Amino acid sequence: MPGASPSSLLATFNEHDADNSNTMALSELREALSELKVSVSEERLSKIVKEYDTDSSGELSFSEFSAIFDTARLRAVFDGIDKDGSGEIGAEELRGAMESLGHKLGAGQIKSILKKVSTRLPGCCRFVCSSLALLHLLLSFSLSDSSPSSSSPF
Repeated sequence: MPGASPSSLLATFNEHDADNSNTMALSELREALSELKVSVSEERLSKIVKEYDTDSSGELSFSEFSAIFDTARLRAVFDGIDKDGSGEIGAEELRGAMESLGHKLGAGQIKSILKKVSTRLPGCCRFVCSSLALLHLLLSFSLSDSSPSSSSPF
């Protein structure tokens, strides 16, 4: 449910917070994800709770619950740019993403961007390490006329 609005996530969270604790236990999370048509194994569900339970309470607060979907949204955008499904964004994929935003960049600009966000191999960027920086850059371009905004981390 990557496109879920914060209000719909809150409604789902509150509906499945059966004990009104303002947290979601594993069983409540299982039911909520099922309603959202998200299928996960019990093992993966336990890993999700461990990963997103930032206060180590064993349950998820609303902010921890919604972070699951923030990551899913980010992954969906990254996967949309990663046309070959390699888990990395290369020069041609970045060029295509930028063109879809109405920005034609030269080879030097593409190379410079990838150099700034690359963490593993020259000329590519991996999801886990670089997607936030890259998406910030893409958003900066989409909100400006021709170049990243002055708030860009680059």
